Amino acid sequence: MLAVLLLCAGSPQLAVAAPMDPRPGIGRSTAEPTGTALELPVGLMSPERFAGYSEDHCRRDDDSRTDLEIGHGLNVQVCLSLINTTAQPITLSLPAGLIFVSWDDETQNGLLITTETFEIPPGDEPFFVRLGLHCLNIGRSPSGLGDDFRLGPVTDDPLLHRLLERLDGHQLTDEDVMYVQNLVWNATDDISLTPPDRAWLAALADR
Repeated sequence: MLAVLLLCAGSPQLAVAAPMDPRPGIGRSTAEPTGTALELPVGLMSPERFAGYSEDHCRRDDDSRTDLEIGHGLNVQVCLSLINTTAQPITLSLPAGLIFVSWDDETQNGLLITTETFEIPPGDEPFFVRLGLHCLNIGRSPSGLGDDFRLGPVTDDPLLHRLLERLDGHQLTDEDVMYVQNLVWNATDDISLTPPDRAWLAALADR
């Protein structure tokens, strides 16, 4: 994982597209994001609030590490604490486009850009997941200890969907974090893809 913290600042003003209608929860909007609600599997318990990730707080008291680290992004990092109340493992799939909404308008909302599927073992103790997300809001602060998030919808935003379709199925590395974040910023700021952006995305097909 890259040992850097990206600030959620605007991207360069390149190839400005036609203005769009207000986009709830995206860019400068503080409205509730819109989209399709995610239904959790039967038997899986989750809190109403998920804490911003902190190494010291995203684990059981008797364990030295988080159970699982997934996602691609550094600006929003969320600690998922999930309890499987059944007697069998539960498979959970978090789709690309899923938004985690900050309870505080000063902290950015986060976008999951890759579908993540994993198993939660049965047991009374929480299963802890560090989830990396990308920034959706210009000018807001990155996540940290003390920030709380709630599970939001799978976005119905056309520009974000178009970007997610281009990224779908390709292997993204830590070295791609900054470039992908800029692509997300462009999408949240109504900025069209530039020729270098299109060339970078086309090169993903070779991975």
